[in-house]
Amino acid sequence: MPMLDTRKLELYVHFGGDIDARARIASATERAELPEHEFRLIDELLMQLATLRTGLASAAFADALQSRIEAVTTDDATRDALHALAAAPRFS
Repeated sequence: MPMLDTRKLELYVHFGGDIDARARIASATERAELPEHEFRLIDELLMQLATLRTGLASAAFADALQSRIEAVTTDDATRDALHALAAAPRFS
């Protein structure tokens, strides 16, 4: 199971949330640190958090999303950073 941490979120931001930019300019080390499947996971979680922020999501959706985030992140700092990223104008 992927485990997201703050470094992976930093890399996601570094590439502007653009998987094509990652493919074009990421170093081998960056690709290893943030594999494509984890990049896509971050993207998916951010989209789901944006849905949640609309206020139109059900409580069940919110609970399921929170459980998923807890399952794929390493710590509270990463979860906080993910929520902050979702709230940022570029990613919301």
